[in-house]
Amino acid sequence: MLRDIPNIFLFRSLDSVGDYTRIAFQPNPSFREENYQDRVVHAMAGVLIIHEPDMRLCELDAHLEHKVEFGFGILGVLRDKTSLSLAREEVSAGQWTTTKLRVHLDGSILLLKSISSDVDSLRYGFKPVAPDLTVAEAAAIVRSNAF
Repeated sequence: MLRDIPNIFLFRSLDSVGDYTRIAFQPNPSFREENYQDRVVHAMAGVLIIHEPDMRLCELDAHLEHKVEFGFGILGVLRDKTSLSLAREEVSAGQWTTTKLRVHLDGSILLLKSISSDVDSLRYGFKPVAPDLTVAEAAAIVRSNAF
């Protein structure tokens, strides 16, 4: 799938601020979907932010531009209210991690069952620890709430 990203989307640079570049993406009309996964990803549009020195994805905000039907809508539908948002931060030199993840699914399955699901995850307060930290020392840190 990652190999196909340049074919699935059209990209347009919006602006740069310091080391960060905002890039808009939208479905490439000439891309031909081969499976359900392609159909969902190809229907997405949004903005991503790249940290240029490291060529790292820092933020992604995407939504479905139109509903995606499976089996002519009988098997399922994902509505255009479906969205994905994530943020990644460098927590130590060269170490990047996802600090925010928000997913909203809106759709239905088999014409009858509505699905609406939200995932909202935030992670913060990363602190370096000694590289030779033992399991017992790590457990003591966690138990003490000193992190």
